[in-house]
Amino acid sequence: MTEQEQKPENEVTETENTVPSDEPTDNTETVAAAEPTTVDPAAADVTEAEEDESDEPMEPIIPPWLLLSISGVGLVIALGFLLIQGAFGLIGYAGLLVSVLSLVLLVVLAPQQVVDVLSGRAARFGGTSILFTVLFLAALIVVYWFIETRNLTYDVSQTDQFSLNTENREAIELFGADAGNPNIEIIGFFDSQSAANQERVEILLRDYAAASNGKVNYRFVNPDRNPAEARLYNAQPGDLVIRNTGVEDPEAAEILPTNFGFEQIGLTNSVLAVSASGDFRAYFIEVEEGISATDPSPAGAADFVNILRERFNWEINEVPFVDLLAEESDFTPGESGIDGDVIVIIGGARALSPIETEYLTEYVDNGGDLVVFASPDIGEPALASSPELNTYLAENFGISFQTDEIILDPQQSIQSADTIVATTFTRTNFVTDGIPQGLEVLIAQFARSVIVAETPPENVQTFDLVRTSNSSYAKTFDELQSEDIQRNSDDPEGPLTLVAAAENTETGARVVLFGSSAIPANQFGLFQEAANIQIAFNALVWATNFDTFVEAIPQVTTQEFNPADVPVLAETQQLNLINLASLCLLPFGVLGLGGLVWASRRD
Repeated sequence: MTEQEQKPENEVTETENTVPSDEPTDNTETVAAAEPTTVDPAAADVTEAEEDESDEPMEPIIPPWLLLSISGVGLVIALGFLLIQGAFGLIGYAGLLVSVLSLVLLVVLAPQQVVDVLSGRAARFGGTSILFTVLFLAALIVVYWFIETRNLTYDVSQTDQFSLNTENREAIELFGADAGNPNIEIIGFFDSQSAANQERVEILLRDYAAASNGKVNYRFVNPDRNPAEARLYNAQPGDLVIRNTGVEDPEAAEILPTNFGFEQIGLTNSVLAVSASGDFRAYFIEVEEGISATDPSPAGAADFVNILRERFNWEINEVPFVDLLAEESDFTPGESGIDGDVIVIIGGARALSPIETEYLTEYVDNGGDLVVFASPDIGEPALASSPELNTYLAENFGISFQTDEIILDPQQSIQSADTIVATTFTRTNFVTDGIPQGLEVLIAQFARSVIVAETPPENVQTFDLVRTSNSSYAKTFDELQSEDIQRNSDDPEGPLTLVAAAENTETGARVVLFGSSAIPANQFGLFQEAANIQIAFNALVWATNFDTFVEAIPQVTTQEFNPADVPVLAETQQLNLINLASLCLLPFGVLGLGGLVWASRRD
């Protein structure tokens, strides 16, 4: 058999060898059935990729990480604004709104990613950590609530900046133990800008209230919501106003700033100062054609009297002589058990009777204090010209009134020569020593001079306080009535004493004489450059030793200086920035870094 004849046989044999022997088929069918089993690998890869792409969800329009970042930034802005400004405000609420909307959009646009995060391996294996973290935060909240409701505090500062130290606590406890001390109210004026400072101060004020046995109370006022009360005390945000509840005059209150360098020593001293009203009384004698101490008109003398009554809580009594002389009088000058009293006479058109003079001299002999403002002699001797009274004053105190004269000063006067202006003040006594420099001006009308002995009586000290100018001189009332006002060679010449004082150092009695009843009048208090009201007030203060009483108020001294104890002072804005950094930026910054680390290792 030739090769050409054998070749087909070989092909058939090979084909037959690929088909199982138990399924005999022809050659054509075998080849056709074998062809579909051959697959192109490249075509298979393309098909699988198309199927995978059809199953994969579409990417959201806004990337999830961007929405999450926007939400975090909005929350940080809201909390930061709250910490800095003390309230969310428009910007804070806008930040919260942006944060919430971003989270909502994240859930809507990428729900599968949110589900993957919540149900992924990190959530499953971190569930225990999250649970313990939540429980720990809940425990902290409960502990904080317990401490806040129980007002539990512990001062960890070295210098007791937030609680009463030993020295101040002892002073306040002694103050609270005296039932005679008045109640003190501390008003803190704090707005939203100074809210952080209010929290610090409130902790200290709790100690004051507790240590004072209820004598010291406090409250807080927002000056933005209650501007009228802030204006009443002229208080600024951050100020503490310390007031005696028994004194209505707002000017009697002490104002203590707390924003910079606040120390409890200053607060303790202020509490002690405003409580020191004491029991002081002034008896103004009603006399014929005298000036009323309660008259608010220009001719009255209520202005300086109201200072004593409203600011210093003095008891003011305006009584006629007949009530003082009564056997069962309700008014008892010189009564024991009080801190001080004084009899004041302003004017008087008639001389004192013997029984009235006896009452006054007996009162002064027993250590009483007397202040007299003289009226001129018009026809008849006035009260200041009472012979028995002047004799007693000259012999026992070395000072007395000059009778039957009126001082004129054409060069230093107002409107007319009989309304003189005295500018020579001596600083040897509290009455004039408290007058500020440049305000040494005293206006007097129809004034007489005061005689000061060159040699005072035994145990007596005299003070020549205010004098007229060299151009002044004196005339009698008869000369003035006849219009003889020109200066004559025989007229008493200036300088003449207008105000004098004396003190008996043995009995403690003090006397102040003013040459004019117009000196304490309200009309001269309208002159800002005049010291009339101040001098009249000072006379009563010195006569009763009220100035010494105020100076004797217990004062808490500062502790020994230690450079290590000096606090670091910061303004409110700086404190707010510190709060922002410590309470917001640091924790959220650490949280953000943790999120970045988690995201980077997630793949």
